[in-house]
Amino acid sequence: MSSSDAHSPSRPNFDPPDGSPLGAVAPISVKDAHRAAEQAFRSYRSSVDNARDGLSRAEKDYAASVKRAERGRAEAASPSKIASIGVVRKVTLSETTIRTPKGEFPLTPDVEARAEQHGNKQVVQGWVFKSDNDRREVYLHLTGPNWADVVPFSMKHSFSQPRDLHSFAAQITAAARNADAARARIARRVAEADERRAAAIVDRAAVEQAAEAFVGIAHATVELNAAAETAKAILDNADPSERHTAKAREALSAMSAQAWAWADEAVAARRRVSDESASARAQAQTVPAEAWPVSQPPGPARDADALERADANARRGGVDAPDIIDQIRKLGELRDAGLLTPGEFDAKKMDLLSRL
Repeated sequence: MSSSDAHSPSRPNFDPPDGSPLGAVAPISVKDAHRAAEQAFRSYRSSVDNARDGLSRAEKDYAASVKRAERGRAEAASPSKIASIGVVRKVTLSETTIRTPKGEFPLTPDVEARAEQHGNKQVVQGWVFKSDNDRREVYLHLTGPNWADVVPFSMKHSFSQPRDLHSFAAQITAAARNADAARARIARRVAEADERRAAAIVDRAAVEQAAEAFVGIAHATVELNAAAETAKAILDNADPSERHTAKAREALSAMSAQAWAWADEAVAARRRVSDESASARAQAQTVPAEAWPVSQPPGPARDADALERADANARRGGVDAPDIIDQIRKLGELRDAGLLTPGEFDAKKMDLLSRL
């Protein structure tokens, strides 16, 4: 036994202790002794299998709990969808973003939307109906601090009516006004979800208890040892030339080897569980890297303030300030084109500004 397992229960021992009164064992046949040892071994094996299954179930339950917490964290970080319109040219509005055929853009208080209608619709006998002569078109105009998009909707091939586009434009404007508050709500949700996720990661008590139970049961060989000692005592006095004697000796040897293997397996499982628990505690202390853009979303107001400070520094003679400002503006163009995410743009921008 290694020093690290010194606190483990005693390992299986099929050898009778020195000085044990083997002669006091009730005289039974070799077959009966062999049968009794096998019965004790089956009972022991059943207990070991149940303990191993119990550890497996505890680990599966733990993994499912962590997965639920991680799924909850992802849901908390995702802005809720408000509405969408269109099929071929679909526009989707969420709490903090708007997705158009040109890409996804962040909602900020200065984002505006309006709908313009052009053309007419055939009127027959006072009724307006859908026909091939419906030539109306509605244009959804979207403008942001450094982006713009115009999405056309032809009523001839659209399931929406002009009033739907006008209503949707009003929703966009309202959501833009509330975008900062929405980001704050998301940040709070994410913080709470992170706490639940960390708690789920470190909650390994059931797994550790199952591992300890596995070790205890794998080393609980008192009845098995007693049956084996009785069988050995009978075999010592039996005719070694008998077929049943040799068969019984081989069976006892196999039982002993298997019991030792299960005991080693249980100790290894406990060591593995202990290492995984330590790793889980370390993991739970790590703040997810993707959380910071939610709590500190990049916004045009913040970008404008940073650029204004950079311009002021340039006027004061900052080193390579004009070049850095030009790089930031180019990065903004890449972000608007969808080649950079808002988080990536903000990180690169802050790196450039730190050089001023």
